[in-house]
Amino acid sequence: MAKTTEMCERKIKENTDLDAETADPDTETADGTHTYKNGFCTDDGCDAYEPAVLTTGKYDIDANGEITDSDEAYEIGNAGQLYWFAGLVNGTLTDGTAQNLKANAVLAADIIVNKDLLASINTDKDGNVTNGSSFKAWRPMGMTDEKGYLTGWYTGIFDGKGHSISGLYVNRDESDDVDDRFKVGIGLFGYYSGLTRNLSVLDSYMRGKSSVGGIIGYIGYNKTGTVQNCYSAATVWGIDSIGGICGASGGISKIENCYNMGNICGKTEVGGICGDNYAIIKNCYNVGSVKGEMKVGGITGANTKGDNVEEKITDCYNRGNVTGDRNIGGISGYDYCSLVENCYSQATVSGNTNVGGICGNGYKADFQNTYYDSNLYTGDAFGYSEDATIKQTEGKPSQAFESGEIAYLLQADREEPVWGQTLSGNDVQAYPVLGGAKVYQVTEYKGCIESTGIAGNAYNNANAPVFGPHVYENGFCTICSAYEPAVLTTGKYDIDANGEKTDSDEAYEIGNAGQLYWFAGLVNGTLTDGTAQNLKANVVLTADITVNEDLLTSINTDDDGNVTNGSSFKAWRPMGMADEKGNLTGWYTGIFDGNGHSISGLYVNRDEAADDVHTWFKSCIGLFGYYSGVTRNLSVLDSYMRGEDCIGGICGYNDGGTIQNCYSAATVCGDSYIGGICGRSEGDSIIENCYNTGYVYGATRSIGGICGDNSATLQGCYNVGNVNGKFYVGGIVGESSGLGNTIWIKDCYNRGNVIGDTEKIGGIGGYIGSSLVENCYSQATVSGNTNVGGICGNSNKVDFQNAYYDSNLYTGNAIGYLKAATIKQTEGKSSQAFESGEIAYLLQAGREEAIWGQTLSGNDVQAYPILGGAKVYQNITYQDCAKDEAHTVYTYANEQKQESYDYTLQEVKAKEPKCTEAGNKAYYKCSVCGKLYTDQEGTNEVSANTVVVPAKGHSFTWIIDREATEQAEGSRHEECSICHEKKAAVAIPKLPSSTQPSEAPSQKPSESPSQKPSETPSQKPSGSPSQQPGQDIKVPAKGTKLTAKGASYQVTSAAEKNPTVVYKGSKKQKASVTIPDTVTIDKVTYKVTSIAANAFKNNKKLKKVVIGKNVTKIGKKAFYGCSKLKKITVKTTKLTKKNVGRQAFKGIHKKAAFKVPKKKISSYRKVFRARGAAKTTKVTK
Repeated sequence: MAKTTEMCERKIKENTDLDAETADPDTETADGTHTYKNGFCTDDGCDAYEPAVLTTGKYDIDANGEITDSDEAYEIGNAGQLYWFAGLVNGTLTDGTAQNLKANAVLAADIIVNKDLLASINTDKDGNVTNGSSFKAWRPMGMTDEKGYLTGWYTGIFDGKGHSISGLYVNRDESDDVDDRFKVGIGLFGYYSGLTRNLSVLDSYMRGKSSVGGIIGYIGYNKTGTVQNCYSAATVWGIDSIGGICGASGGISKIENCYNMGNICGKTEVGGICGDNYAIIKNCYNVGSVKGEMKVGGITGANTKGDNVEEKITDCYNRGNVTGDRNIGGISGYDYCSLVENCYSQATVSGNTNVGGICGNGYKADFQNTYYDSNLYTGDAFGYSEDATIKQTEGKPSQAFESGEIAYLLQADREEPVWGQTLSGNDVQAYPVLGGAKVYQVTEYKGCIESTGIAGNAYNNANAPVFGPHVYENGFCTICSAYEPAVLTTGKYDIDANGEKTDSDEAYEIGNAGQLYWFAGLVNGTLTDGTAQNLKANVVLTADITVNEDLLTSINTDDDGNVTNGSSFKAWRPMGMADEKGNLTGWYTGIFDGNGHSISGLYVNRDEAADDVHTWFKSCIGLFGYYSGVTRNLSVLDSYMRGEDCIGGICGYNDGGTIQNCYSAATVCGDSYIGGICGRSEGDSIIENCYNTGYVYGATRSIGGICGDNSATLQGCYNVGNVNGKFYVGGIVGESSGLGNTIWIKDCYNRGNVIGDTEKIGGIGGYIGSSLVENCYSQATVSGNTNVGGICGNSNKVDFQNAYYDSNLYTGNAIGYLKAATIKQTEGKSSQAFESGEIAYLLQAGREEAIWGQTLSGNDVQAYPILGGAKVYQNITYQDCAKDEAHTVYTYANEQKQESYDYTLQEVKAKEPKCTEAGNKAYYKCSVCGKLYTDQEGTNEVSANTVVVPAKGHSFTWIIDREATEQAEGSRHEECSICHEKKAAVAIPKLPSSTQPSEAPSQKPSESPSQKPSETPSQKPSGSPSQQPGQDIKVPAKGTKLTAKGASYQVTSAAEKNPTVVYKGSKKQKASVTIPDTVTIDKVTYKVTSIAANAFKNNKKLKKVVIGKNVTKIGKKAFYGCSKLKKITVKTTKLTKKNVGRQAFKGIHKKAAFKVPKKKISSYRKVFRARGAAKTTKVTK
């Protein structure tokens, strides 16, 4: 046993239970006498089991097709009931219920006895369990007791109903002083001649001496016994007759549709299904490892024909490794007088003597149509054979098992499906299985068509010939012209651009021309391989693609412009098109992401089509024909698109689709509705950030550099290709009409010459109606006969704002014919204005987001404005101090410079006045015009008299020069105390002689002259000029950012008398916001006249807003996504669809209420709903 133990070193792993209802082992029930937990009594000193429930007429237990009173069966729903039933089978119960070896059972739930048993077992170095006493032991149904007495053979019906029994523990090596027969016949059942079906034994441990099995120890000795549709994942140990399903079998027993996954260890007669077999084994397989010393096999250890039955093993397979010493085989270790048919082994087989891929030792046995994997076991099919019949029994390489060949051979022309194998799709099987998809043997050809010759046989589930691989060059097969399939990816690209990659992000990768054509076929119809049409399929380009190299230079034409060598080019069929009979394949609605790559050399020329084709076949031509999808980041180069109507470089007819960041350099020709990017657009279509450099020609009407007939929003687009047509011809659009809605043509330009034969010809548009044309320019020649304009040929209800044309290239008016249009800053400018940067500056229009730019210095100087590019600043030079337009010079550069001056303000320093001479205050004098200012910046002009400080005037006092005496006169004079100017001296009379000299003359001079000079000049100069200038407060420049009370503003007009600002938003999200009528910041009061784009976008707190009476414009998406915004008070009466941006109110609360001026209820309801508000919103006074 030591050697056996060493060979069978235990591998115990946790097995997964079937997905079924499981009896909760912790649930307690009571019957008035006992309290049960998992069916075991929990009362102190009591180990009773909960009785199983006997039913009558509930189950068709005998499977005869009807349920009668004879259909008696016990319902077992927990472990205790299972143990109770085993007691019933093995003897009389303690309550006097008689033994019943014929009792039937039906499982009502998955049952667990010892949870996680195999993972919980501990063993010593010899493999002996050391903690067995901690587990609840199992006593097989039908067993020999400790004294060697047989309780009987179980002969009832045990129906698992698809349920499992887990955690059974039987270890008879732990039993001493018992009869050896107690150690024989171990399993769920011990001695067995009944019927067991639809049952799994999982996570269990069966160990004994002899006849030990995962489900049955010993089946059918001189009696019947059947095991059907059962499965074991038990670890099984023993010495002899050890098997995964059954230890030993005899009589006329059957084991069918069973399999084993558990590890099997023994000494002799050890098998994956049955150790010592005399039964019929059919449709069974083993994937557990099988180890022993002698007679060890993947299905049976020993297989012997019985006396009363033709014993056989049919339609079985083994994929568990087999290890032993002598008589070791992939199917059976030893086989005597039996039939082994339609079986295979794909496992390693190892031993020393009589080792074979099928059988170790075969004597008088019949082996037919049986195979083993010669890569896993390199020896012969038999280790030793004598008088054996061997037909189609051999080793085959692993590839034969994987390819389907073995499945086909095992099926062996039988109509009833027995063997199969899924060979393609998501669930490919690498080996044959019982059941499964039928495998056919088919012809394999050397190449991709039959003419390449037959290579041999192949196998598939489709019963279709197998062809060799295509030989692709640029995605086109060089043998059969088939297209290489595009590669479908899942979760690799964020194709829907929602910021995350998920399994819903499915996209085909296209890396060559053939894959592009394959994808077009998928869009336009069901493929030849059966792949269903998919108009929603998505694409990501992984490389630049060229179909016809140097196409445009290779085309030859006659005098009328017709292509004469078109048959030499590979023709393109647009995605979403009308076929030759006029049947529409559908509108392409998927996402086509060029990923920055290009498609070159597309050739479509429907002028070459047969005369009898439908006229629709000749219309709607481009990379796409009928289109409602999303295309982005793509260039179509060196291509030729020609048809009748709706022809475009990217798309023929766009209805509600989006084209972004795309570029066409295709030549586009047709009759009407011809455009460089799109022939015709309708609905809510968007064309943005696209440009065309190709030649665009139309024989009649609606010809445009970007779009021929436009009802889409065009933004950030330009054309530099020449545009030629008859009437309705424009550099951007031939014809553009809102059809009741205002269409935007914003931030676009044209530099391609526009030529029309008759009327309505314009640099931007030939005819434009109900549209907004804003921040656009044309710098091109424009020629026609009637209604020709540098911007637009003919307009109706159009708002032209900030649009310019080169008046040197086209000398006429901006608009050829004008009706009900609004024109602001729309005019011709000189070529120098475009080159200098002036136009780029005007088009940017003070917006923070960089839209227009132009490199004005360095090595890469640009002669005209472009979208994007280096920002252009306006720099100012003042020629004199007036700083008016007449004396102001504007220049443009890529850096902002300080204002400069062509004059100087010369400082005149302050001068103190004198008595007779005026002084002056400090001031500055213009060196050009002589104006005076109090400040060096020249902002505070003053008149000359306000800087003059008047003369102070004299301040005279008397000075006595000589005192008078009796003998002589004295003298005195007046002298200015400031400048010391002296007046003439005046005599002082002599003193009388009769008196003493007086202290003063007898006629004392007055304290001051008779006319005393005033202490200050008669006209005292004021401390400041007589007319002091006011302290003016300077309004910040346009574009200056300001803040007040947590809100952000930006100056939109710096006019001193009427400055205005735009409300940009608040620093913190608030539930209630008021956009005021005016706001005062740094002593300047501004009118709040607009709300910026995105001002409150996605503000999830905002519930209430008040819009002031001075607001005349609301930017796009201003309140977009404010899902809680429910109350909006609008004071202004100046809002229209033109000045409320797109989606301004989209995503606000569905039941939002607008309170507006009474006279605006009707018009505002239309405005707000047109700009995103739900129809459920209310507009009231």
